[in-house]
Amino acid sequence: MDAFYAAVEQRDHPELQGKPVIVGGEPGTRSVVSTCSYEARKYGIRSAMPVDTAVKLCPEAVIMPPRFRVYQNISGQINEIFRLFTPLVEPLSLDEAFLDVTGSLRLFGSALGIAGQIKKKIKAETSLVASAASAPNKFLAKLATSIYKPDGLIEINTQWVKEILPGLSIKMLWGVGDKTAGLLETLGFKTIGDIQKTSEDYLARYIGEKSARHLKSIACAEDSRSVEIPGRSKSTGSSVTFDHDSSNCIFLENEIKKLAGSVCRTLRAGGRFAGQVSIRIRFADFSEITRQEKLVPRSSATRNITEKALLLFRRSWNGKKIRLLGVTLASLYSEKNSQLDFFQVNTEKLENADKTADELERRFGIPMRLDCRKI
Repeated sequence: MDAFYAAVEQRDHPELQGKPVIVGGEPGTRSVVSTCSYEARKYGIRSAMPVDTAVKLCPEAVIMPPRFRVYQNISGQINEIFRLFTPLVEPLSLDEAFLDVTGSLRLFGSALGIAGQIKKKIKAETSLVASAASAPNKFLAKLATSIYKPDGLIEINTQWVKEILPGLSIKMLWGVGDKTAGLLETLGFKTIGDIQKTSEDYLARYIGEKSARHLKSIACAEDSRSVEIPGRSKSTGSSVTFDHDSSNCIFLENEIKKLAGSVCRTLRAGGRFAGQVSIRIRFADFSEITRQEKLVPRSSATRNITEKALLLFRRSWNGKKIRLLGVTLASLYSEKNSQLDFFQVNTEKLENADKTADELERRFGIPMRLDCRKI
């Protein structure tokens, strides 16, 4: 997706069309740019840049707070479109995915044709623009969608690999960050073609055998990885870093409730039940603790899990200022265990109520959440 979060904000707020838009926190906080519009990128603003730096580059930029629930819902819509063409979908993030369309060619036509159909359907159903590339492997597909933006549509063939790939910067290689790029540049490597011409043994002297093998392979457009449908995760979690360190008990407990609610929705969306709850606390001095406890019986009910998370927090917090809080659910199963505590509140009604609220929110955007004020 092209400038996904910013594009959603421009779509939902027409007055932002054509303006430099930054999705992130307010200046003067620890916030970084989540995404920015193409108008903002002309000023040198990029994702992960501190918001304060971005505002200095473009004082007239409009800063919009992120609405991750909205972005998640739209991402779900887009993934449903993908699966109309192939079941082999590997999401990388909310705005990016690999699709294997090998088995769909007879039904839908060429790979480039399928990419074009997907782009049109995304535009028609979400009013958002995507860039797509058909390529023989993951590396080339990702590289092409990074280059040919916005609204890109391209087929990467043998001629492109021979004529275009060698002239690209080594920074375009997957896995080459600023540190590795700086080292390679001091050794005289500037383009992918430079890597192609050197031996793997020579590279290994400076970056190690494993990295040299990877670098040499992708520089030569070799990538044997297949598109993988994500397996069921062993845990699901959520965390928040505060703009300012806090020791306000009410604020901190409310954040625990929000985090627990978020991970419970994710849990229920996957039809899972948790057998363990853990919390993570990072203090202002960057020291950190993690505490966990079993959940018996397993549950996906927001109330039960929130109660456990709050109990862990109250036992663990020593009154020091906190920088980050996190809640994680582990020991995930597709069914509940049958052993019930005699005093355990029947959770089935709570879980069914939560599922109903989740469905209403998915369909209509109505935030029907459990009232945890009495927990």
